[in-house]
Amino acid sequence: MKRVITLVLAVFTVFSNCYSQTSDKLEVSAKPIEKIVLNTDRNLYMVGEKLWFKAHCYTDMDETDQRLSNVIYVELYDLVKKSSIKKKFNIENGKSFGAIDLPLELSSGTYLLRSY
Repeated sequence: MKRVITLVLAVFTVFSNCYSQTSDKLEVSAKPIEKIVLNTDRNLYMVGEKLWFKAHCYTDMDETDQRLSNVIYVELYDLVKKSSIKKKFNIENGKSFGAIDLPLELSSGTYLLRSY
């Protein structure tokens, strides 16, 4: 019997020190906020298949070539928040492409794909 894996795609936005606390006032700092949008080729996979993705990395600054990170981390979690797969990919020109092999040992179920 083939096992089916349902992928719950969640995009986590990376915030790094975007706020600073001064004298009971919350002020936005001048540091850019780095954001990642992750797209997959589909949302239902079977064990042994490849999960293909494309990531767009950008900041909230006006300059389009402004990047902070050179790598993106992609992780696959099960519903009890146990990490099954962790991979690192290069970011070039604000984009990253890649694939993750879904091992045969994975159980059927719903998983969370996280990128940061």
